[in-house]
Amino acid sequence: MAIAGRNLLIRAIAAGCLFIAGTVCGYFIRHDQILPDKLAKAVAPPPAPSSETIVLPPMPPPGVIDPWQSPWFRLRYGFMSAFPVRTAVVMVGDSITEGADWHVLLRGIDLVNQGIGGDTTVGLLKRVDLVKRTGARTIALMFGVNDLLQGQPVDQVYSRYAQAVSELAEPGKCVIVQSTLLTRRGAAVNRSIAALNAEMAAYCKSGKCAFLDLNAKIAVDGELPAEATVDGIHPTPVLYASWRDMLVPYLASCGQ
Repeated sequence: MAIAGRNLLIRAIAAGCLFIAGTVCGYFIRHDQILPDKLAKAVAPPPAPSSETIVLPPMPPPGVIDPWQSPWFRLRYGFMSAFPVRTAVVMVGDSITEGADWHVLLRGIDLVNQGIGGDTTVGLLKRVDLVKRTGARTIALMFGVNDLLQGQPVDQVYSRYAQAVSELAEPGKCVIVQSTLLTRRGAAVNRSIAALNAEMAAYCKSGKCAFLDLNAKIAVDGELPAEATVDGIHPTPVLYASWRDMLVPYLASCGQ
């Protein structure tokens, strides 16, 4: 009887353990199924506002190429404004300028790259003050290709470009206008670029700037060589090296 009673007790204890274990496992299984749902709801982003609450920025007037409509322009502009850097030389332009590592190309020269992809002469006028805040004595610019690719009249592009140069050409400043690079995007746009360069070269004879004709060496056949550009507009590293070699004497004449 004693043995039978002991066996019965053991079976009862085992059954109780199985019950407890099953209950505990069931608890965690249920919570494994529930908690992710709760967590998903907790971390899910708020629902997007209805289209009625979205306010789109105003479009620029017809015929005006305003890069302020570009988030990249606003981001780069914001960085330059929030973190101004004092420097001796500032490179100012669009993506053609922005794309170069000028610290590598011009080792030993204190400089800042203020190129912004997509910029135009309209954008240049918006950020003349940012260029001035660098305190740079030497300012090297290249603008115009984005204006002209969008069909802007040469005389209007020239007017804005010359106005910006005039505002930057303060006493003690050395302004270098680098010729707008020719492209492989067709004869029409290259004619416009050549006309703009001729206007800016004539303007620089006033003494407000020095004009560096990059195309005289880089695009001798009236357009960029195929091996000198990655997409018909933007230079290869080899072209940047040629640009650097032509720029260095101008920087030296500015005391850099």
